[in-house]
Amino acid sequence: RKGSNGAQWGTRQNTSLLDFDMKSEYVAEREAEIREVAANIEELNTIFKELCALIIDQGTTLDRIDFNMENVVAKTNEGVGQLVQAEQHQKQALPVKCIAML
Repeated sequence: RKGSNGAQWGTRQNTSLLDFDMKSEYVAEREAEIREVAANIEELNTIFKELCALIIDQGTTLDRIDFNMENVVAKTNEGVGQLVQAEQHQKQALPVKCIAML
């Protein structure tokens, strides 16, 4: 009987060692996967930071475009006003030219 208990004990030890090795391998795989996820998160963080910088740059560019468009509208309105004045001066000067030619 002692011999059979020893064989069972040896089998249990082998099974326990096999379970431990399998669990250790599983833990090592999980650890590698977690490290990979952490690296991917760091990369994603970098991408978001770069995206944030691009959005800020685009916002600045849009602000400049908006400012320039407002200036274009103001200058265009000013130019239209000057053209109206020039037209009025030209119309007022036309009778003087006619009289001068007579």
